[in-house]
Amino acid sequence: MFLVDLAERVVFEPSLLLRHIAIAALTCVSCMGAEKQTQNSATQIEEEMAKISFWSPSRPCADVIVTLPNQNAPSFRALVPEFVTDLPHSRYFHTNLVDWKQQEEGSWLGRIEFKNFGRMVISLVPREYYVEITWTLENLSTKPLKKTVLDFCFNANNGGGSWANQEFLPSSRMNRKEDGEYWHDQVARKGTYVHGAGGWSQDSNAEIDASVLVIVNEAKDRYAFQMWNRPVIGHWINRANACMHLKPVLCESLGVGEKAEIRGRMGISPEGLEQVWHLYQGLE
Repeated sequence: MFLVDLAERVVFEPSLLLRHIAIAALTCVSCMGAEKQTQNSATQIEEEMAKISFWSPSRPCADVIVTLPNQNAPSFRALVPEFVTDLPHSRYFHTNLVDWKQQEEGSWLGRIEFKNFGRMVISLVPREYYVEITWTLENLSTKPLKKTVLDFCFNANNGGGSWANQEFLPSSRMNRKEDGEYWHDQVARKGTYVHGAGGWSQDSNAEIDASVLVIVNEAKDRYAFQMWNRPVIGHWINRANACMHLKPVLCESLGVGEKAEIRGRMGISPEGLEQVWHLYQGLE
């Protein structure tokens, strides 16, 4: 498919910009729709629209934009992750180049290595309404790594850029500050859920017993979530941008040559909190 070919070229041509990729990805589907003349082409369109597509915003890195099935615009942006504790290079992990390769059934595998620290492998696998994420760190240093915490970000827009998810930011003016305030005050403040001993709670100070965070839109028909199979040290909602964060602990320590793995899911459920909880239980 054209979308796949273009995405593969981005791995080797970091200078290509998001707008080129976005136009190619979205326009390609529109052209296919206009040109369908046979049953085979119609089937091809249905298969294409049923896939989740990924691309990086400006270069192949750990900053990906996800379009869910049957959506004509991006659904969310994911930094996988934004921060890694004790990383010896860029403060923002997601800004470093990742070598992405497309795998079977629309999935992607990315690799990045930091000298005297570690090798990271990121797997993104599309599901019906979410992305399955596996993140692995191999210790390449000469001594054990200390406690490693990852800060994963789920973002409902492109940081005041070229798009915003209208299901969560219906009044978006593509302004980072205004969208962030709207997300915080009108969406997250009223619709954030964590899971404690007594079940789902909207108390932001509640002691959580599950590594899952959910934000419901104003219409109460879309549930944005992220979840991990490792304990978290905290969660927070960023007023400066339209995003939510979870901070899972990848490992308490990691010996030389050893590997640590975390699995998680990010997506938007159309069904509700119980569906999200069922997904979370499937991680454990």
